[in-house]
Amino acid sequence: MLENAALICMALNLYHEGRSEPLLGQVGIVHVTRNRAKGKQENVCKVVYAHSQFSWTLTNPKVTDLKEFDKALHTAVIAWQFSDITSGSNHYHHVSIRPYWIHKMKFTMKLGSHLYYRSK
Repeated sequence: MLENAALICMALNLYHEGRSEPLLGQVGIVHVTRNRAKGKQENVCKVVYAHSQFSWTLTNPKVTDLKEFDKALHTAVIAWQFSDITSGSNHYHHVSIRPYWIHKMKFTMKLGSHLYYRSK
């Protein structure tokens, strides 16, 4: 189970990256973050706030929808406990963009409006 700081960091990431996603898309975001943190809670905030890894951290916007943030908290707690649904993905991006790094990655799946990848 996620505890304190890790939970807040994970929920903030989920809120800003995927609150409009369907549930499976939200679970995918949690699992990518967990995969990057190598499954260790103590790494979650480091991963979320690593320079330029998640675009929302560049401007650090406020939470404006408490109902959606509460949903992100609950989703993060539950998704953390389940097996990875992303086949080991450690990156994703919105379908509307084409990041420079995708040629270095192996495409794994599409969940909601995000495409998921893992390192080759």
